[in-house]
Amino acid sequence: MSNMPLEHIAICGAGLAGALCAAALTHNLPDNIKITLLDTPGAEDADIFYGDVTSPPIYDFLLSLNLPEPILLPNTNTTFSLGTKYTNWGQSQKSWIQSFHLPLPNFQGVEFHHYLSRLRNTAPSEAALEDYLMSAHAAAKGVFAHPPSDKSNPLSTVEYGYHFSAKEWRNFILRQLGSDRVTKVSGEISSFERSNGKINFIRLVNNEKLKADLYIDCLGLNSKPFSRHEHTGRKLRGLSSFEPELDDASACRKLEGASYGWSSTTALQGGRHRLTVYDPASEHIALAAHGQTDDTPVEVTLGYQNKPWLENCLALGHSAAVLEPLTPAPMILLQRDIERLLELIPISQNMTVEAREYNRRFRRDYEHGSMFQRSFFEPWTQDAPPYWEAAGAEPMSEKLMHKISQFHRRGTIVQYDLEPFEKEDWVQQHYGMGRLPSLYDPLADRVDQNQIRQTLNQMRLANDALARKMPPQQIYLRKLLDYFRKKHA
Repeated sequence: MSNMPLEHIAICGAGLAGALCAAALTHNLPDNIKITLLDTPGAEDADIFYGDVTSPPIYDFLLSLNLPEPILLPNTNTTFSLGTKYTNWGQSQKSWIQSFHLPLPNFQGVEFHHYLSRLRNTAPSEAALEDYLMSAHAAAKGVFAHPPSDKSNPLSTVEYGYHFSAKEWRNFILRQLGSDRVTKVSGEISSFERSNGKINFIRLVNNEKLKADLYIDCLGLNSKPFSRHEHTGRKLRGLSSFEPELDDASACRKLEGASYGWSSTTALQGGRHRLTVYDPASEHIALAAHGQTDDTPVEVTLGYQNKPWLENCLALGHSAAVLEPLTPAPMILLQRDIERLLELIPISQNMTVEAREYNRRFRRDYEHGSMFQRSFFEPWTQDAPPYWEAAGAEPMSEKLMHKISQFHRRGTIVQYDLEPFEKEDWVQQHYGMGRLPSLYDPLADRVDQNQIRQTLNQMRLANDALARKMPPQQIYLRKLLDYFRKKHA
């Protein structure tokens, strides 16, 4: 039986992960593989922990799902994102813009930030990294335009993601799924029949049976029926609300640290989304700071499974891992999981080889994604609130300690294979957290200092001049939506 071809995939849970997975399988698998989507109550409860911002690679992923911007933007409240501005972060109340950006120029084989380190002692006002990031300039001013193909234009170095609502994306994707390709079933799981560790079928509360060759667990916080191990990290709670009809349409998410944790505001079409993430011990402070909302807090435990694919059941989304939505990491890793599944779709009902490779790459991705998140926290010297004490006390991996020490010592950017965050992400994060290099690459001394200062000044002035000419995102987006609607009328 294990050599029989794969004929039926059942996705259990129609939250954001289940909806994206169903759309991906629909557009990439042959018609002879049947797809069933089981919509169960509560699978979407923790979708706010995917956050509300994506990174640039989501663009190509959405294209593969037949969701280009002319379809996505007019039908959801999605807007453009250039990154996140962190303020009041940690005990020392750090502030910086973490933007999406292509690599900075490399002068005579020396990475850009080494020249800033060289100038820090003689011209500290010219050594601020954000001055040379066009995306940071635009984000600070709340403006946006699509990057041009002309490489001489500073805007060509900008990358962008999206501000999004998990609820809107989920609902829109579910409406897009064709009934001729995906069979949608609603119901609640009652029990399983297993043999030799495999699931034979799922029984619903109405006594119907759902039998498939591969089961994808997208139940999120309700995945206990699949007997998954609990996550073992910090417990956090999240609360979200949407405030309609506000003028703020910035292309930069604003995230502010607080004693209870942090809160973010993200501009969407027609309003803004507010997300508050906090330690359960500080709930009364967090709820008062968030303000009135009809939503109820959602509690999660951070962490990820060691083996999300066991036998003929694959855990996806929050069933497999929960990361704090401090960065775009939750959506980056969900996208990678779905793309990995497509690459490793079993050719038969014997899935041992595929599961082993999936789990190996899953662990690597989540190790690296968690590493970037952990680098946002440092121990407090005294009287740390519960959120900050718990986050700062989490152990740092050897890889992360190596990254930090190498950059802090001499500006070396350590990268591991296929990390989800690029060098530019790490450099900005190091600078934002105040980890400035003590030394710089001595090869940077080959360039005359006056020449360096002249080149940097030209970059800074060009970025600032272009940002002043760009339209606010709400104006750019309104005209773009008018164009899309007229073109597809």
